[in-house]
Amino acid sequence: MMLELRNIRVIAGLAWRDALRSRLFVTLILLTLTGSIGLPLIVEGDGTIPGKVHILLYYSLSYAVSILAIAAIWCGCAAIPREIASRHIHLLLSKPVHPATIWCGHWLGISSMCVVLLGLSGAIVYATLLWTIRPGVASPADLELLEHEVLTGRRVIGPLDEDLERRTHEELAARRATGQLNDAISDGEALRTLRKHLQRRRSTVGPGQQTHWSFLVPGHAEQHENVSLRFQFSISRPRGQAVIGTWRLGSTPIEPAREYYPNLPQEIRVPAGVLTSPAEISFELEGNPDDPSILFDPDTGIELLIRESGFVPNYLRSLLVAACLLVALTAFGLAAGGLLSLPTATFATFAVLTACLLAHYIGTDYWATPESGNNAGSPLIRVFGHVTDSIVTLVNRLTRPAIQQPGMRPMADGELISWEQVAHAALNYVVIYGGAFALAGIWLFRRREIGTAS
Repeated sequence: MMLELRNIRVIAGLAWRDALRSRLFVTLILLTLTGSIGLPLIVEGDGTIPGKVHILLYYSLSYAVSILAIAAIWCGCAAIPREIASRHIHLLLSKPVHPATIWCGHWLGISSMCVVLLGLSGAIVYATLLWTIRPGVASPADLELLEHEVLTGRRVIGPLDEDLERRTHEELAARRATGQLNDAISDGEALRTLRKHLQRRRSTVGPGQQTHWSFLVPGHAEQHENVSLRFQFSISRPRGQAVIGTWRLGSTPIEPAREYYPNLPQEIRVPAGVLTSPAEISFELEGNPDDPSILFDPDTGIELLIRESGFVPNYLRSLLVAACLLVALTAFGLAAGGLLSLPTATFATFAVLTACLLAHYIGTDYWATPESGNNAGSPLIRVFGHVTDSIVTLVNRLTRPAIQQPGMRPMADGELISWEQVAHAALNYVVIYGGAFALAGIWLFRRREIGTAS
């Protein structure tokens, strides 16, 4: 066992040496430096210090992670085919070294290289951040706003909707009874769409009307001094025209009635010591009866934000999540490279990733309305639709653990990346996906013909 671990470390070191010899490491450093330093200079924000900081944190790190993800896949696809093409693999197997040891050694070497480059990029971005908000450039008001909304880690709490499932099932039963739904649509598909429909209806507020939400607040947050209410709504009026309304916590106004602008995320601070659990928050829209209604986003239209962490720990946790992603992508590329040649493996991996992302995009709102099935055509079309829906559903279920992991945007928005999320990322990316790719890749590699160079 110790010999195998030593062999894995040796092969990982050889992977590092090959990367340095091929100038790959230097190239990746230059690319990450370009994104970490150059993007904030090229991309224009809203002209404010918070806007610059958001661009620096989100765009620079997202660029670095994207470049490293592509590099992880490509290096994984190239590792074993290059060993075979150069006939180095014959020397390793003649020692003898087990194929699993060779595969795991390349996985460790490429993954560690990508993680080191990610850490370097993160350090550069953090140093650039400190330079951006240095005294004399950022005003005390900007620093206070940054500390409250961006350079922090705030837990996001969504509203409760305990009777949503009951109302959804009642709506489904009523529509089935009146023949408003086509029998070709399954109950699961109809429930998903009806649930969104009821959420939208509940989130719509007309002039002179009031809607309310209930939040389950943790006990330690009831006397917290750093609590915000974040909301965003849309309206049929031209963009930029404000509406007047009042937010209340129970019967107490959070702040006096004032103008709020649509299509923009906005925050108001909740006074300290007034939160209870559950917290009943309402919004009353002023205006004439002829004025249009407003619609809060059913998923993220209103949220409570409670500070639970400083920025640096939150920043490091977001980098750990990204590191777990790079480990999984390296294993994915190695699994493909263990079976296919470099060009074919590269094309296949990126084609699979693109198909999974498209399936997720389509599956988020696969049925526009539950009544759409009433216009179904021939039986062949219905069968084709059922098959494609099954494929989309299956792909979504297989990739959901990866898609649901937090990216850089929550961290750049000041949202908490918890250790629980880091643990889930490690479990899903490294253990589940990485383990599955490792087992498949080793099995394919052992059965690959390597007698001749490919």
